[in-house]
Amino acid sequence: MKIRLLSLLPVLCLTLQLHAQGLVMDPSPASEITVSGVADVYELVAHASVTNTTNQTLTVTWQRTSNDLFGAGWRSLVCDKITCWSPNVNNNTITIPPGESSILDVHFQSNEATIGPGYGIVQIAITVAENSAYNLNATYRCDAWAVGIQTPYQEEIKFYPNPVRDRLNIEFNSYTNVKYLEVYNIIGAKIAQFSVYNSYYPFVYDATALDEGMYFIRLYDHDYNFIESKVFTKSR
Repeated sequence: MKIRLLSLLPVLCLTLQLHAQGLVMDPSPASEITVSGVADVYELVAHASVTNTTNQTLTVTWQRTSNDLFGAGWRSLVCDKITCWSPNVNNNTITIPPGESSILDVHFQSNEATIGPGYGIVQIAITVAENSAYNLNATYRCDAWAVGIQTPYQEEIKFYPNPVRDRLNIEFNSYTNVKYLEVYNIIGAKIAQFSVYNSYYPFVYDATALDEGMYFIRLYDHDYNFIESKVFTKSR
């Protein structure tokens, strides 16, 4: 038994070594890279990087596959090891030698002097020519709130269930000062708007008629200052 276990050790070590090799993203996992802040700055930057942990040079292509921005004049641009590209550039190919890295940041900004309040989601697909097993997908999120509006604590605004099939419960307390809700589809078209009269029980949104997919709810205070955006998914 001992001999059998010892004979398996080299195979196990080799397997772990191979598993560790590839293109590694920081932060990891790369399911969501989030940046937030007040809206009186020029831009907000979601920082990330990719590192080649193999023993060969990798040819890496990034592709901005979605660019959903909900703010007046908002735009996004991607920075890699070469440069920060203009907002209309959706892809680029770079080479990363063994052990080296490249930044892969997304800048959220507007065509004004300051970014202004809003919400954005950018998705990037990362493909490796040498080995498709190294491919990655990353989602960058940005939330900019109006000056003087404190961002709510995450636990103070709750959506459930998410994904939703019929009724979406939106729960918040009086501290958040939510008075208005707007519902948007993935292309930014407003499909519903509500006034909130009481924060002591969940607001229930009937999502039965919605098609499957991703939607956004924007929350505003009594002066219609933007507070926060939330994402929910409609399922069957």
